[in-house]
Amino acid sequence: MTQISGLPVYKSARYKLYKEFFSKSKYHMFDDSFLGESTQFTANTGLCLSKVANTGLDGGGTLVSLVTAASNGTYVKSVTVKIETAVSQGMLRFFIYDGTNTRLLLEIKVDPSVKSTATFLGYSRLFPLNYMLKSGDILKVGTEVGNTFAVTAEAYDWTYP
Repeated sequence: MTQISGLPVYKSARYKLYKEFFSKSKYHMFDDSFLGESTQFTANTGLCLSKVANTGLDGGGTLVSLVTAASNGTYVKSVTVKIETAVSQGMLRFFIYDGTNTRLLLEIKVDPSVKSTATFLGYSRLFPLNYMLKSGDILKVGTEVGNTFAVTAEAYDWTYP
């Protein structure tokens, strides 16, 4: 048992098993390295404009890079999607590229929307992602039907002093 801010943290056999499994997993969604250690975060805000139609689910075709992970990995907290033109129904897809393979991470359904001429944007949504990119991974974005989206990622690079 360790103490963090006066609260006990129990590291059971099951906890250790989960940690071992997920630390070796290609998805890296489990990380407790912040427990009992000082960790520094540096903002790594990603911005891109996705507008070329890509119907593939395999990561082929045109994808736009949103965030590239740092040497210790990058935590992607959320993504914000805003329309730039009138939008027809379709999907906005997020992919992980590890240098060799591209895999689908998330699909977001996009409902038809019309951009108002009186205001700049008619559609803006925040989606929590809570995903840990391992070193060198790239978060990429593609749109199914050629709608134009401005996509922003709130991400943090991990460093250990």
